[in-house]
Amino acid sequence: MSHQYEVLIRWSDEDRAFVAGVPELPGCMAHGSTRAGARENIEQAIELWLETAGEYGDPVPEPRGNLGSGDSAAATSPRAGMPA
Repeated sequence: MSHQYEVLIRWSDEDRAFVAGVPELPGCMAHGSTRAGARENIEQAIELWLETAGEYGDPVPEPRGNLGSGDSAAATSPRAGMPA
């Protein structure tokens, strides 16, 4: 399922992976060895976050909207020397 939540993806030298997060959903993060992998994993994390919030009756923030493909333009800019 595609969501309208903003997804930020960045390279982490510490984790040696791309890390994806959703600012509107506290603690909703995932990683992958590629941007595409991180994007796929964050979709699953969003689903789980929403399911868990529903089970516990926690409020679910409304999405602020979709920025193009759903990734922040700044977050998807490749960093020199980093894997694609």
